[in-house]
Amino acid sequence: MPITEIVCGHPGVMDAVEIVFETHSPSAVPSSEQLTGVDLVFVPSLPWSLDAGGIPIYPDARLRECDYGELAGTPVAELEHQRHIEEPFPGGESYRDVVRRTEEFLEDLQRIFPGRRVLLISHPANRWALDHLRTGRPLRELVAT
Repeated sequence: MPITEIVCGHPGVMDAVEIVFETHSPSAVPSSEQLTGVDLVFVPSLPWSLDAGGIPIYPDARLRECDYGELAGTPVAELEHQRHIEEPFPGGESYRDVVRRTEEFLEDLQRIFPGRRVLLISHPANRWALDHLRTGRPLRELVAT
């Protein structure tokens, strides 16, 4: 999946921060061109095998994948995504929970690193959360994509 620049317009949260987003994948390594102008890199956890060319890399657990609880390891096609937008996965969390922690991350990002260009390396649930927060598009539509 290519890196996509997302300029967040979530009022009061992301007005001053530009985000470059990448889905978590072992093969998803940004090129040096894609890192041009990036000030900070955030990943779900360390260790992370990413050569960011000297750009600081920060772990943040709020970028981790949705906690599927008892269903962790279940093939994606078998997960009932729509059912778990509001209802947590058994022993886990809901996609709405992912939105809350992603929004909290964004608020902290703006407060601590205003005006910085940031590379987020994360998971699909966080991408849905970012799209929802940025555009207001319903989670139900995003989870279906």
